[in-house]
Amino acid sequence: MEEFARKTELGEYQSILGRNQLMSKCVEGWKMKSEPLMKSYLVEPKPLAEILWETESNCHTDSIRKRWIDQYQKIRCAKHPKDTMSCKVKKIDLCDFSEVQRMPSILKNMFISERECRVLPKLLPTLSSEEKKALMAAAQEKGCALPHKEL
Repeated sequence: MEEFARKTELGEYQSILGRNQLMSKCVEGWKMKSEPLMKSYLVEPKPLAEILWETESNCHTDSIRKRWIDQYQKIRCAKHPKDTMSCKVKKIDLCDFSEVQRMPSILKNMFISERECRVLPKLLPTLSSEEKKALMAAAQEKGCALPHKEL
């Protein structure tokens, strides 16, 4: 489930970057002014660890986990019942991305800020040491209490 969620997030991000490159080429090639709509879709390239942290914090990754539960959990767990991380999780235990998006801005920002610090320890063990170092620096800037030992 975790590999599915992570690869899906990274694939979606790469797709957005590719679409942005294509839109920029069209604007340049057609000598058009950059439309406000296009600007609303632009995403600045970021380190992949930051993308994973961001999508984990705003509950988007949980929406992908819910999709995995609907499509694959029963099959996976019939063959691999000892995969407790994937087999014991229930959709109700996961964050609701749609609900977060409907929150008033101030509440959404508070929710995500608090969640950023909470999901960090879970994410760190899945990263390379270089990614960890960069993400821990970003977390420190946001005021997250960092783990005492290297994960």
